[in-house]
Amino acid sequence: MRLLVLVKGMQAVLRHLKSKMLPSKYQYLLHQALRMRLPLNYIQQFGHFQRNARLYLISNALSGVTTGILLVLYNLYLVSLGYGTDFIGLVLFVGTIGAGVAIFPAGIFIDRFGGK
Repeated sequence: MRLLVLVKGMQAVLRHLKSKMLPSKYQYLLHQALRMRLPLNYIQQFGHFQRNARLYLISNALSGVTTGILLVLYNLYLVSLGYGTDFIGLVLFVGTIGAGVAIFPAGIFIDRFGGK
């Protein structure tokens, strides 16, 4: 609730300052501050989700961050071994294509035998 009041106050300040014709640098900073309303709304709505849904979203976010970190470390490891960027790109491409192709038989397998 307090955040909503703060955002509304910032909107009023922005309208007032726009009428004073601030330099574009300050208008940009104020506009960026007002754009924070979207993440704040998401955080407020996130609190209304059921516990399992919140845990699922947190798990997905953490696994995405972990995967990103591991990919960066893997690339750095390959560079330290002396491989060029073309080979590293090929390795990542083959891995991505392999995962994309393997998903189809995995889906058929799960449909036939069940997910559990």
